[in-house]
Amino acid sequence: MIVFSNTLLGVFPMGNRHFRFIATNPEEHEKTDDELTLEELQKLYDADSHIPVKLRDMTWSSRFRINSRMLHTLRERRIFFGGDAAHIHSPAGGQGMNTGIQDMIDLSWKLAMVWHGKATPELLNTYEEERLPIIRGIVSKTETATDVLNSDSPIVHQLVTHIAPVLLNTRFVQQLSTGLISEVAANYRESSLSQTDQARGTLRAGDRVHDLDVLVWSRDAASDTQFRKSRLYEILDPSRFTLLVADGDSTADIAPTWEEQLSPWSGILKTYRIAPAFTQPEAKVQFDSSFGSGQSLLLVRPDSYLGFMGDWDALPALTEWLSRWFSPTAN
Repeated sequence: MIVFSNTLLGVFPMGNRHFRFIATNPEEHEKTDDELTLEELQKLYDADSHIPVKLRDMTWSSRFRINSRMLHTLRERRIFFGGDAAHIHSPAGGQGMNTGIQDMIDLSWKLAMVWHGKATPELLNTYEEERLPIIRGIVSKTETATDVLNSDSPIVHQLVTHIAPVLLNTRFVQQLSTGLISEVAANYRESSLSQTDQARGTLRAGDRVHDLDVLVWSRDAASDTQFRKSRLYEILDPSRFTLLVADGDSTADIAPTWEEQLSPWSGILKTYRIAPAFTQPEAKVQFDSSFGSGQSLLLVRPDSYLGFMGDWDALPALTEWLSRWFSPTAN
């Protein structure tokens, strides 16, 4: 995409000598439904492009206007709203699809557990509680980005055309923007469903867990002394909770009494003991940064977000948290 003076002009090759042409029209101040003409497009192109081109054979055209609005509630009794039915905004950043997908991921696992009697109906209230702040932030950011791109200010134009490309080419900005645009950097720390009893690393309840190499001991293993190397996301289950017993130093097994205390929720809970992959220094650094170098309990929700976290002495607090939201008779 090429930016000229006050016009955002984009020409994209589509093959077979066809191009997609996108441009803003600073002279169009009033809404009109009149058909867009080839002459109007040619005028927009000639006004700013230094490359001589003759437009012809227009096959399709449309006037596009940005709508930016959102619902202030995502639930009306037994009806839940998400995706484009709940929010619409500028395509700046391309976050519309990601936001809708995240809406449905957050809602679907909660609906499934309540429907099957494995969770209390109050769990459904956390859908709106968690998603509305995220949606509000995205709508605000896309409106700001649109205002910047459409600004008539020469100073803003210089920032967009000269400084922004340099910043966007840096590794730090690329990593930061990737997390923001993909929305994996969003968190639910303020949700009533998130409880941090104690944190040793950078993660908090409400954060999305990071995928990394780990050593895994499973209660389902043929022998408790065996372990295997795995990516963390490979052991997470989108249909249930995953309790990670993380230990950065020891290789001790999970205490047998834990299984008895957690047995009332065995139908929605699977437990793994994990440790860093010691043969990979980078993996251990990532492990210690996320979980801490000591012993931690991390309850991962079906959507890969942390619901509860604490140290190994926090098992009573964890069972209390489970009792609040989930049926102890689940199987």
